Amino acid sequence: RDTSEMGWTWRHNQGRIFMHTRLTEKYPELEVRTHYAKNVDDTVKPPNCPSIYDKWGSAGLDIVFGTSFGHQECLADMVDKYPNTVWFHISGFLQKPEARNWGLGYARIYQPTYL
Repeated sequence: RDTSEMGWTWRHNQGRIFMHTRLTEKYPELEVRTHYAKNVDDTVKPPNCPSIYDKWGSAGLDIVFGTSFGHQECLADMVDKYPNTVWFHISGFLQKPEARNWGLGYARIYQPTYL
């Protein structure tokens, strides 16, 4: 998705920028690099996943976040292929308890749900 849109993906990109800024301020001795890709197709499923996943996995990135619900199957498909990269999916449900390099997350939405 285009990170210039003011929505879900834009806000995640703001988090990436914030994290980069804070880490470089707190740990100036570290080489902190972040990447993002615009308009990653979230309608395809394995084995036709977007090439950006293979690009980042083979480049040895430490962690890759997918922010669209549609990314989860492709991200999960990368877990065994690139075991030294953590693949973290936001908004999904796909469990991989045997994988040490797979994670899930979601926003805190219990307060409006309660109301």
